[in-house]
Amino acid sequence: MPFLAQGNTNWKFIAIVAVLAVVVGGGILFLSGLGQEEPVIPEEEITEIKISMFIDSDSFDLEEKTFGGEPWPSGEKLKVLTTEDTKFYRTAGPAWQKEYFTFTEFHSLLENWVGPPWPFTVKGAYKEEGILMADEVFYILQ
Repeated sequence: MPFLAQGNTNWKFIAIVAVLAVVVGGGILFLSGLGQEEPVIPEEEITEIKISMFIDSDSFDLEEKTFGGEPWPSGEKLKVLTTEDTKFYRTAGPAWQKEYFTFTEFHSLLENWVGPPWPFTVKGAYKEEGILMADEVFYILQ
């Protein structure tokens, strides 16, 4: 199939070659993009913390599920936010079984507390200055 046949251009041949070039070129571009990962946009860095604090039983907001207290030993006021996923419990040590509470039960426990103040441990991350989003709130029996 000659490119030029008696002085005429073979348009059918040129069209087939052009379509093949587009298909092969597109396939090469597609396959070369498969090995590349999409750039990851870094999220805001979250630093998990664990602090001991004395909880103020008068600071409980049962509707918003928040409470306040003073981290030990700094003594600054801190507001603690909780969610449905926040765990409230007490335990006698790492190997002991945990006794879980709801937010309301946790509030009642502190409201009816008899004896000296007891430090609680709060695990979570700072949401902003002076506000902590809690994952766990617990105390260890001694």
